Amino acid sequence: MTQHERIYERTQHERFREVVNYLQRNYGLRKGEIAKSLGKSATYISDMSSGKIQDISPSVTELLFLKFGVNPQWLIEDEGPMIAKSPRLPYLSKDAQEKSLLSAFNQLIPNFRKTVLSLAIDLLDLQQAIDDPLLSALFPPDEPDEQEDNSDGS
Repeated sequence: MTQHERIYERTQHERFREVVNYLQRNYGLRKGEIAKSLGKSATYISDMSSGKIQDISPSVTELLFLKFGVNPQWLIEDEGPMIAKSPRLPYLSKDAQEKSLLSAFNQLIPNFRKTVLSLAIDLLDLQQAIDDPLLSALFPPDEPDEQEDNSDGS
């Protein structure tokens, strides 16, 4: 660690604030949406960001990792990159999902981008074929699983 790094070590609440800003900027999430996804109130987000709450709870650290890919080691100890993996899309709004996908796509090398585009076009062709009544029997729509009633012991 250099002398400059020792002079200014970021605290957990400063790193937490950086995460909140990152999620707002890159995924269009509001503080209330972030708070809800963590099972916390918007006040908690503000208190954590401002330093009124100094330490991040293990459950919040885990949820930030599972839902948004935030590196726990970075959050707690300021080691490694802030983002350890891509966020799980179901936890993001539709707009945030689109931003996340576009961001991931833009990080790919050109040959991988071409492959992704080619696969997307193939999937669109398949989707269009499925809409064809003759082919739709091959690909029935997904139906929710129904639990069988086995109360008679069979």
